[in-house]
Amino acid sequence: MNETFYNQKDRIRSAFDKAASSYDAAAVLQREVVDRLFDRLAVINIDPKVILDAGCGTGYARSFLRQRFTSAQYIELDLALNMLKASQAKTSTFKQWLSVFDKKQSQFALRRH
Repeated sequence: MNETFYNQKDRIRSAFDKAASSYDAAAVLQREVVDRLFDRLAVINIDPKVILDAGCGTGYARSFLRQRFTSAQYIELDLALNMLKASQAKTSTFKQWLSVFDKKQSQFALRRH
């Protein structure tokens, strides 16, 4: 990532945290990308043990990934904790949260729920 991201990551995180509750209604491009990705995954024969959904947002890809790769451990990662909370609100199953990823400092905050 470029230096601009690192200089503005707190503003980016804050913007996504604030938008989390209404993000799904506006995430047309994100849904299109996920839908196209799964069209392509349908023809690939892989069986991952772990799936890291980096930049998971509110968890739109989760149901596709969990249905397609039923035996894989699934981990969501996002810069904004409120995005992860929005994702968590959509499911009753246990999952790990990896949040507040800072590539420059390589820090994770791990939260189990």
